[in-house]
Amino acid sequence: MGRLTRLIPTLRFRQKLKLNGYSLRLFVCLILTGLGFFVGQSCWKYFTHSLRENHTRSLNLPPVLNYSIHELMKTYEQDSITESDSKYKRILFWNEAYGTKNYDVGIGRDVLREWGCPVWQCETSENRTDVQDYDAVVFHLRSWTRYDLPKRRSSHQRYVGWIMESPAWQEYMLDHSTMANYFNWTMTYRWDSDIVRPYGYIKPIGNVPLHPSENQMERNLSEVNYADGKTKMVTWFVSNCDSKSNRNEMVKELQKHINVDVYGDCGTMTCSRKIEGDCREMAAKNYKFYLSLENSLCQDYVTEK
Repeated sequence: MGRLTRLIPTLRFRQKLKLNGYSLRLFVCLILTGLGFFVGQSCWKYFTHSLRENHTRSLNLPPVLNYSIHELMKTYEQDSITESDSKYKRILFWNEAYGTKNYDVGIGRDVLREWGCPVWQCETSENRTDVQDYDAVVFHLRSWTRYDLPKRRSSHQRYVGWIMESPAWQEYMLDHSTMANYFNWTMTYRWDSDIVRPYGYIKPIGNVPLHPSENQMERNLSEVNYADGKTKMVTWFVSNCDSKSNRNEMVKELQKHINVDVYGDCGTMTCSRKIEGDCREMAAKNYKFYLSLENSLCQDYVTEK
């Protein structure tokens, strides 16, 4: 549980790069590289893999910090289990996450296979009956309370504390002083979590490297004039006006020098969300720059913005 106090979102570069994210669907396809917001191809590697291991905190997994994120996600995609390990693991979603108890993944024995997960031998459930018989219980910590605890717990079970908020938002953090060692594993966007569940990641496609050299950047950027036909300078879409990162103050200072059109609750511009993608397309067509600013500045915290 101590690690949860250090919890702390991945600017997305789309130019000649493929973005793979996690949708609370793949949330079970990362514990389900799924137990997430943007559908990717990797699946529950750490979770399902880890459930087969007979240990608590040490998962015997590759050293995450030595991987690039897309390399780590590739290991998820290539995960498999032997036939002798194929007994279904049962996973309980304990409480609501963003208004639902299916974690946007689904309930039942076939949901992971339907999502194309390489490791799919898991049954998900929201039924708390016989909670002590499940192999793992996942608690969504943003909506969970320590006063809502299972009354029975077995030694073989793994309790997973899952949260995607940064610790800058104290209202989402637990008073865990009485909960030391309650959870076996953490699942967050942080690289030092037991189960790494980022908001998304970037991987190279075609012949474009993930980290192009200065010459490659100069050559690629000289081939296309990305400002061609765009008549406006900068835009920002934002709804949280009480951020912890001082981003609002920074934009106000920037507006003293150049024109920045702010859409949403914190600005004067509006864009209908009725059709998904319309606002992004409008911004890409008309603006030379788009501001992607996090609401808090914490380790590894890079969201889908």
